[in-house]
Amino acid sequence: MATLIAVGVAHQTARPRLARILDLEELRLGVDDEAEVVGRTARERIARLMGAHGGVDPGVAALDILNLTRGMIDGALDAQPSDLVARISRAVWGYLGL
Repeated sequence: MATLIAVGVAHQTARPRLARILDLEELRLGVDDEAEVVGRTARERIARLMGAHGGVDPGVAALDILNLTRGMIDGALDAQPSDLVARISRAVWGYLGL
């Protein structure tokens, strides 16, 4: 999970203005088949990780974690705090009760 969080943060914060524009265009144009496959694959992989955790519905947890991560990254794009990975990790671990 820590690697997924770090990769997501790095991807979105490498070029924050471009990331924001692409997110807006995705909303405007809709998600194409390739993007849907990527999103579904991410949810399925996180759900598999959550299946081993127990105590949570893996599918719901995967969606919540992706949304929590996306929201925190989007909220921090302009500021680019250096501790964003740690902050998101704490939020995910807290969500999971760890």
